[in-house]
Amino acid sequence: MTESRTVAPGQEGTDLMIRRGYRAATLILFPLLGFSMSGCSGKDSYTTPAQVCDVKVGKEATAALLPDGEELKEIKAPDALFEVGCVLIVDDERAFSVGEHLSDESTHPARQLELSQGGSSVGIRRIPDLPSYEKGAVKRREARIRVTCTHGKKKYLLIGVKLRVSLREEPIQELGDLSEFAKKYAPLAAEKRGCR
Repeated sequence: MTESRTVAPGQEGTDLMIRRGYRAATLILFPLLGFSMSGCSGKDSYTTPAQVCDVKVGKEATAALLPDGEELKEIKAPDALFEVGCVLIVDDERAFSVGEHLSDESTHPARQLELSQGGSSVGIRRIPDLPSYEKGAVKRREARIRVTCTHGKKKYLLIGVKLRVSLREEPIQELGDLSEFAKKYAPLAAEKRGCR
């Protein structure tokens, strides 16, 4: 159904001109607004590292786990679980951490994550497409991979990756980013540590 309106004599084209002027202003204003807002993102303010904890995992894998910000630094931070550990800090806030631990403990990473959340397996998924000598699991904000060592004094190298906060609204995307980082990191760390 079309709307009929009465137009005063001599004003026939004014309504059309106003609508066209509004459209033209919109076409000019929106790209400018997008351009000015693109400068608000801090992602380009620091250089995304290709190396984390002395492991060359690649910028793409690292960038997926980092928030926007102005300044990035890495701190070596071993803890009670991991004898090698690093924390990436963006604007004085912990972004994510990576840890490595050589062990004879054979507990599957999925079971380790279950134990870390009181024995519940809710939200825990196995990391797909790992080589036969690796086992892995991921949950919201955390991933673990266990690499079977063929060299060295210990049987396994445990890799842990943990986000401080969720970066993705979609949990599936976050699980994928964590899994991909851990999958790239694990074999390189195992080689560096003399495990494989």
